[in-house]
Amino acid sequence: MKLTLVLLIATLMSAHAAGIAQTITLSARQMPLKQVFAEIKKQTNYVTFTSKDLLADSHPVTVSVNEMPLKDFLHLILKDQPLTFNIESSTILLSKKITAVKMDPALVIIDRSPLAGMVKNQDGEPLAGASVKVKGTDRGTTTDQDGKFTIDVNPGEVLLVSYTGYVEKEQPVGTVKMIQITLSLTDTRLQVVVIGYGSQERRKNTGAISKVTGFDAEKNVVGDVTKALQGKASGVYVSSASGTVGQAPNILIRGVQSADIGQNPPLFVIDGVIVDQYNSTVFNNIIMSLNPQDIESVDVLKDAASAAIYGSRGSNGVIIITTKKGKKSAKPSVAFSNYVGVNRPSFYRDVLNTEQYGTLFTESRNNRIGLIDAKIAGGNLTPVQIAQLNTEKTNLKQQIDALKLENRSRDFVKDIINNGLVMNQQLSVNGGSDLTNYNVSLGHYSEENSIGSGNRERYSVKLDGSHKLTRWLKLSAGVDYSRSVTKEMSFPYIAATQIRPDSPEEPVLNADGSFGFYVGQQQHPRGVLRDNNNKLLTNIVLANISAEIDIVRNLSFKSLFGLSSGSINNTTYNSPLTYTGKFDTGKYVATFNNSLNYNWDNTLNYNIRAGKLTGTATVGYVFYHAENNGNGYELRKFPMIGSVSGPAAGGTYAPPSTIATYNNAYLENALGTFARANLSYNGRYLLNLSVRNDGSSKLSPGYRYNTLPAIGTGWVLSEESFLRGNKMISFLKLRASWGKTGNIKSIGWLDRFVNYTIGNYLGQPSLHIGGAFNTLGNPALSWEATKQTDIGIDLELWNGMFTFNGSVYRKLTEGLLTSLQQPYSLGGNSYRYNLGSIRNQGIELEAGYRDEAGKFRWSVNGNLSINRNKLISMRDSTAAYGATVFGGPASRNRVGFPIGMVQVLEARGVDPETGDMIYADQDGNKIINNLDNIYVPIALPKFSGGLNIESGYRDFDLSLFWTFSYGNKVYDFYEQTLRDTRLDAFGVMPNKFTSVLDRWKQKGDPTSVPRLVAGAHGPQDQVDWNFKPSTAFIRDASYARLRNITLGYSLPAVWMKSAGIRKLRVYASFQNLFTISKAEGFDPEAVSNTGVMSSNTPNPRSFVVGFNVNL
Repeated sequence: MKLTLVLLIATLMSAHAAGIAQTITLSARQMPLKQVFAEIKKQTNYVTFTSKDLLADSHPVTVSVNEMPLKDFLHLILKDQPLTFNIESSTILLSKKITAVKMDPALVIIDRSPLAGMVKNQDGEPLAGASVKVKGTDRGTTTDQDGKFTIDVNPGEVLLVSYTGYVEKEQPVGTVKMIQITLSLTDTRLQVVVIGYGSQERRKNTGAISKVTGFDAEKNVVGDVTKALQGKASGVYVSSASGTVGQAPNILIRGVQSADIGQNPPLFVIDGVIVDQYNSTVFNNIIMSLNPQDIESVDVLKDAASAAIYGSRGSNGVIIITTKKGKKSAKPSVAFSNYVGVNRPSFYRDVLNTEQYGTLFTESRNNRIGLIDAKIAGGNLTPVQIAQLNTEKTNLKQQIDALKLENRSRDFVKDIINNGLVMNQQLSVNGGSDLTNYNVSLGHYSEENSIGSGNRERYSVKLDGSHKLTRWLKLSAGVDYSRSVTKEMSFPYIAATQIRPDSPEEPVLNADGSFGFYVGQQQHPRGVLRDNNNKLLTNIVLANISAEIDIVRNLSFKSLFGLSSGSINNTTYNSPLTYTGKFDTGKYVATFNNSLNYNWDNTLNYNIRAGKLTGTATVGYVFYHAENNGNGYELRKFPMIGSVSGPAAGGTYAPPSTIATYNNAYLENALGTFARANLSYNGRYLLNLSVRNDGSSKLSPGYRYNTLPAIGTGWVLSEESFLRGNKMISFLKLRASWGKTGNIKSIGWLDRFVNYTIGNYLGQPSLHIGGAFNTLGNPALSWEATKQTDIGIDLELWNGMFTFNGSVYRKLTEGLLTSLQQPYSLGGNSYRYNLGSIRNQGIELEAGYRDEAGKFRWSVNGNLSINRNKLISMRDSTAAYGATVFGGPASRNRVGFPIGMVQVLEARGVDPETGDMIYADQDGNKIINNLDNIYVPIALPKFSGGLNIESGYRDFDLSLFWTFSYGNKVYDFYEQTLRDTRLDAFGVMPNKFTSVLDRWKQKGDPTSVPRLVAGAHGPQDQVDWNFKPSTAFIRDASYARLRNITLGYSLPAVWMKSAGIRKLRVYASFQNLFTISKAEGFDPEAVSNTGVMSSNTPNPRSFVVGFNVNL
């Protein structure tokens, strides 16, 4: 493998040296002409013959070009200079311009001749309405609908040709009578979108596609690309549900489309390699293995017309990642970046000190004693009831008497907070010739937890290259290897919040060295913190190789083979001396997960050129294979020796039923055929058509295949005669699309089969249906089908100074894949079936503005997403959503409501007379029970988005990036559980959050926190009356967060020149600097996708300093 990489690099470098073309890439402000020619020499090896006298009258130039031919570049920089040039061999000869003698126009005979020409884009398509002017005169014209023009011009004059979105070109005129001019896009990253198995000019695309570029390390102090997408594209909702290192965020495109939690991630396509979720562990580790700084652009396919080309895998949207490649005809470019900084928690909750704890402990028990006395005094009790109440009263008094608090108080939450180190180093080399390009990069990223312990470290190596072997054959290849280690993870946040505040700083140790208990069996957070002997090792390889063949003119063939392979090994050892390990006398768990996925894509492409009709037609065949094998074991009974940690010391295996949970397998083969046509008539009327047929081995033969059509139309109004040449409206397009996509992500590879396991019945061996497979087979399982309609507008004003695009969409997902719980008498836990539908509809807006005034430049870009989700139908009116939280609210789905609700009582506040909660009696029977529960949607926001502000003055730059979410709510289950003041299972009253200091204490107290009672209370005399699952614990989780602020300074180029440095920039950056929210003490973003918060690991606040250097 290593030898292959070395040989490939050597081949690419040698091929590059053999054929450097004469192009210039330069961005400079007020650069002296002498320095410009020095840069030309550096990039092309062309020397300039001149003198000080010739340069004396020249003036500095401001220019920004990318891969411009040398001659065009010289015309550009000398157009307003008193100089002209001539090129001989590899020498540029400068001379003074000859000033023409001014003559009386009346005496001058003008001998102009008509020049005919055509203006085309880089694809050879005519550009209608392009401006053609004779430089220095008022003579000009525009191209007709075929891109043709005629203009009177003299030999030696220069034409200025421009078109919105393209680089202006100067074309010298000779003696020819016909000329063809080709314009290139201003920024191909932004003007071209990747559409799946190809690319297309954004102006001609009829779908809803968001493009994200600019993954600078300092502006994305995160370890994975999905977090870097947060707030960058409309319709894409990303939430970091945990601030723990190595945790993947939740990502949704245009809402939730499945009733099964966790089955809504989009499809990822990385340089042609398909990465789909069939196993969340494999999927998340592959995505997190990517180095964000290796990414050139991300295209998000949101509408069905765009995503349908990926067939059954595109219903949740498609994220196409294009990594950085070498540049054609460019000298080697070396870039290095580095930052280092710290992570700190952005939120944490305050807990009671020792005095407050003691007061609350005694008060809650006295409240219950008072209720007991009142109940006994009220009479009408049996002797048994009276005896029970007196026994309870005695126990409560004994608890009060036994509470011996030490004269000390410690906030253990602050004890587990760290200055977590975060660092990032990146090195890349890229370049190319006319025939070859290459890119090599090395990356290192590491991050430590800011709460608890643990760190994650990732090393990455990436190599890409392409070479045009012949006129008709081009080969490309790329490999991306990542190795990540996450280790020593421990998060004792719950232990730190619940421990009694007078506990000692260090945990109590027993005589054998094991962790003991200070009070009851309550675990000490530092003991939990030290139980961190764990390691997760991940090795990921992404690779692709392709061949492109030009068969005949306009007809080409491409074959691409993409592969992703992952090895995920996880080991955990809990010593018998630790809290966790003592129950099994030590425990060692090792799991191994190996995956191999590949896709083979073959496409035949034809460029259509038929008069005013242009476009492309594509047919393709795709094969996809995915397999995963997981296995593991568990050992127990280790010696009571702290230095032992390896599996060899284990005394016995765990029961077979436990070990069986560590072993699993997955296998799928799928194939697809598709056809697509992208057509443009006269540059105004657009039509995109596609159809795909997919088949998967996960489904039975009669249900295996699915046909998915799509259509998109567009009308470029700015090309019509009534808008062409409009000085304000540079571009205006209306678009509409419809398409159908499918989904079978949640189907297991054996779900269609009736599975049997060996069991025992009446003492005899027998076969049981379902068993360890947990499902009854359903051979009639089929595809979820999503039909989506999209209407949109794309607008550019003042030559792109202002941009806007908006979409309105409506999509309906039918045939929902759902699990139905079965009676145990049937031998299985659940049954998979297709029944139900979900609707998502919404609005997406993106807008941007850029301008400059003198040496000050600035830009503003924002996006807004509004989505409304509704469960239209299901077999039953309600169904579970996500895991059940014991003692908490039921997470449910209900027909007619959004996905992700909680079923709770409606709290009407605290009764100021009694201090007890008041709940709404929904059925009017004067009894509060589960029949009075209401459904409250909490999981999804009403709208979300981002705002990015970039500015610069001279060599300084400043950027601010905001993200926001409004309308989503959180159920604070953690707060609910800590309202219980009774002794827990460990024999201790857990500590409480300081919110209970606002509790009701006496009649008339206006408060939202009820009185605390260590026993039965309230109108129905129940122990949990004041902390039943209710709307009292639903919090507003709306927020606006300053996600990133970066201040940078680029050192003057004159200073760097002598050191051979093209650019050196230093910067300081904050990530998650502050958050505006009503949430108190918790991160409103760090919540599970059900909206229920049982703990809260806040996303860290990071501060880093670093530099970027380019050679």
